[in-house]
Amino acid sequence: MSLIHHKNPWQDRVTPIANVLGDSHGKPTCGKRDLGFTLVELLVVISIVGLLAALAIPAISGARASADKAKCIGNLKQMVGVTLAMVPENNGKFPDWKETSPPYHWTEIETWLGTPTNTPLKGSIFQCPATCRNNQLRKLYKLDEIDSEFPKGRGHYKFNKYGAAGNYPLFKVSEAVVFFDFIHSSTPDLIWSHYRGGSNTVINVAYADGHVSTMRALDLRKADKANKKPALLGYGGDPDNWDANFYRLGWSINY
Repeated sequence: MSLIHHKNPWQDRVTPIANVLGDSHGKPTCGKRDLGFTLVELLVVISIVGLLAALAIPAISGARASADKAKCIGNLKQMVGVTLAMVPENNGKFPDWKETSPPYHWTEIETWLGTPTNTPLKGSIFQCPATCRNNQLRKLYKLDEIDSEFPKGRGHYKFNKYGAAGNYPLFKVSEAVVFFDFIHSSTPDLIWSHYRGGSNTVINVAYADGHVSTMRALDLRKADKANKKPALLGYGGDPDNWDANFYRLGWSINY
């Protein structure tokens, strides 16, 4: 009587470990590479990962900048919308916010919205997300400091106290600036809120008709010599000069 040998059905499908680690008898073989990576292969993998990261980072940064810009525009739309609602109760004129002493525009807008006036401004519609990410701006203008004058922080937008305060547009409401990004200077450099390089730096502006637009820094600085029109916000000097057409357009001049 012979014994029946049952063959393992997986036996032919599994590579004997001896074929990988040694010879046919399972003995270790010399001179054959093991299963690890060589230094060259490792460097190649690291290089590929670095290249992919280099390609992805600009795309991520661009998406974040676009998101910040969209959030900033949304903030300005809310602010100018509430301010327009105040006009009928102010004898048809915009509030006379001087911005040099309380009450500041954010306090009165919060009151109008029913928001507790002791609510911190951080993360609210009064702070631009692009400015929040710019450490240079926050340190230069001390935007994070809380003191007796600004007990709950500072807003990142500016009310046009030179043209809008206590007035109503004499000309086109669609050209009359009400709010704009607080941080801008005499040259388009890093101290603009939405800095995207010298030729692509922008400022978001809210107008008296309620719309918000984005203006390039270079366009603000560009004069129309053919029609003898000066730049809206010229180079040099104080960017807060009330004589700048950027502030007066629509309010007291017809550009």
